[in-house]
Amino acid sequence: MITGTNKTAADLTPIRSWPGAEDASFDYVPTALTYNSKGTLLHWGFGCKVPEVGEFVETNFYAILDPDHAGNDRSVDNEKRSLDFLSNFLFCVYQHIRRQIQTRVD
Repeated sequence: MITGTNKTAADLTPIRSWPGAEDASFDYVPTALTYNSKGTLLHWGFGCKVPEVGEFVETNFYAILDPDHAGNDRSVDNEKRSLDFLSNFLFCVYQHIRRQIQTRVD
């Protein structure tokens, strides 16, 4: 049983559609973010394609936070930047999940 409901885990429907994945279905979303030169978030997950001029894709921010990852720069500035990337990524995932749930409830 799922707390507060009469549903079981078998009643859950996993999210397999992600922005930028076109019509494909995936059990995961890539940990990637695309920013422009001003630092504005443009795309996330499957939406991160080959960056255009003035854009950059960040994909290794989770590794910087892993103390066991060899060769990572554990400086305070780099960790802060990684936390900012991680926060942005998790917020994008949260928004997508919220929209998916709202669509299924309506």
